[in-house]
This record gives sequence, structure tokens and C-alpha cells, in this order.
Amino acid sequence: MDTNDGEEETVEELIEKQLEEKEKAKQLVVQLKDEIEKMKREAEEIELIEETKHRNEIEKMKHEAQDMQQIELAIYQYKMKKIDRQMETTIRERELWNRINEPLDRQLEIIRRTTELKIQIEEAKQKQIHESYQNKKRKLDIESDSSSIKRRPNVFTSHDYFFDIDVPDDLQSFDINVALNDNNYFNDNILNYIEHYSNQFSSYLKLNEEDVFKYFNDVELFNVFNKLIIN
Repeated sequence: MDTNDGEEETVEELIEKQLEEKEKAKQLVVQLKDEIEKMKREAEEIELIEETKHRNEIEKMKHEAQDMQQIELAIYQYKMKKIDRQMETTIRERELWNRINEPLDRQLEIIRRTTELKIQIEEAKQKQIHESYQNKKRKLDIESDSSSIKRRPNVFTSHDYFFDIDVPDDLQSFDINVALNDNNYFNDNILNYIEHYSNQFSSYLKLNEEDVFKYFNDVELFNVFNKLIIN
């Protein structure tokens, strides 16, 4: 939680920084746009002055009947200087636009970092929730298994139970040693005796034959019954 809290605080800081950069960028854009407009106006004014000077110069050269090559050279030089002035203006304008892009790029970088950090936080929270669920599930499984073991009746784990089986209804208490002496009787009814006896202790499903033999092994009577039951 400490880590997540720290990360969330960092997100808050980044969001705050993002808002600050956005406000700075807004102010800078307005300022630089004003500078660009001012620079263009100044360039237009200079160009108008230069164009007027050039026109007057050409008219003077024509009036003085100077050589046409001199006039063409003057026109060429004016055009080249005009292009240089225009290029200079364009480069200055580009520099100003680059200055506008800098805060915007910083904004984008902050947005990217904020988004990545939010994703990391959500992934950490998701992992934490998953681990918490798995831990609770394991704990409940352990408690369930433990409770199941405690609820399961302690049947066939003591020799005493086998020597005094008490089954209700039509079946009466009997000494198991007597039953052992009558192989056919015991062979036909042993599973019924054990099943009825087990059902008196809980509402568990009826035991199958494999469970019965398991309990017999636990009290070391399987070999005895095996000799008597199996012909």
C-alpha cells in the first residue's frame, strides 16, 4: 500500500505539473504568435521601403539612359536581396514556432509518463487483489479441510467399535466374534452392518467397499475378514 500511495502521489504531482506546463505553453503561444505577427509586419514594411527604393533607382537609371545591362544587373541584385530578406524572415519565424513546440513537447512527455504510471498502478492493484483473493481462498480451503476432518466420524479406528456394533431397527447388538464363526452369514451381511453403523454418526455419503477395506486395514482386521469373507 505504501508503494501504491507513493505512486498515486507522483501521479498527482505529474497531473499538477501537466496543468502548469499547459498554462505556460498557452501564455508562450500567445507571446510568440504576437512576436511572429510583429516580425511579419516589420518585414512587410522593410520590403515596401526596399521596393520603393529599387523602383526609384531603376527609373533614375532609365532617365539617365544608362546601359540596359546595368539596369538588368540592378534588377537582379534587388531580387536576390529580396529573397535573402524573405528567407531570413522565414528562418526567424521557424525558430519562433520551434519555441512554441518545446512546451507542447514537454506536455506530451508528461502525459506519456502519467499514463504509463497509471497503468503500472492499476496493474499493481490488480496483482494485489488477485494475491489477496488467492490467499483467502487457500485459507478457506485449509479451514474447510480441517473442519471436514474434525466432522468426519471416528469410525473403525478402534478395535472396541468392531467388538460391539450397535445398529438400530431390525438389527440387534452382537459380538463380532460370533459373526466371524458363521462365514456365510457374515459374508452376506458385513457391508450392511458397517454401512448402517457409519450412518449413525453423520450424514456423509454411504461408504463404498473400498472405504470399508481401508477402515479394516486401519484396525488390522482386514486379513482376518479376508480369510472369512473370500471363499
